[in-house]
Amino acid sequence: MKLFDTHAHFDSFAAEGTVATVLQRAVAAGVARICAVGSSEASNELAAELASAHPDLIVAAVGYDRDQIDKPHDADKLAALASDPSVAAVGEIGLDYYYSAETAPAQRALFGRMLQFAAERKLPVLVHSRDADDDTIDMLGEFSTVWKKVFHSVEKTPPPGILHCFTGDAPFA
Repeated sequence: MKLFDTHAHFDSFAAEGTVATVLQRAVAAGVARICAVGSSEASNELAAELASAHPDLIVAAVGYDRDQIDKPHDADKLAALASDPSVAAVGEIGLDYYYSAETAPAQRALFGRMLQFAAERKLPVLVHSRDADDDTIDMLGEFSTVWKKVFHSVEKTPPPGILHCFTGDAPFA
């Protein structure tokens, strides 16, 4: 059986110089594809670089997550990265109110921009949601309307993405 790891952060492995070892172990364990996930300027660049260096194994996801609300975002750089064919999704994006509920409005604003960015590029999303079930569902609902407009000429609307982290219950899932 071949596996697809849909959410891998390589930042610490790159800092330690162990990316090659991690990739070898993944392949030995039956992993056929890996999505290297970005969430900041540096990790977006790393994800794209890894996808370029290992096109048969790695695809990239680029975007800005909730931890980036107070940092500058280079929209042109993100757009350039997302235009590369090795970029398969926008992520990691989402909401996390567990540690910082007071930043909820700023998180929602950034999440909305990232959802719109994904829709404009017809890319799925990798969503993180912790203690933010209602807002996540509401915003994904708004996004699904945009998504259907983007794919109006497609007979069957593709799945909009992966919810990789959530603290909700079965009905939420």
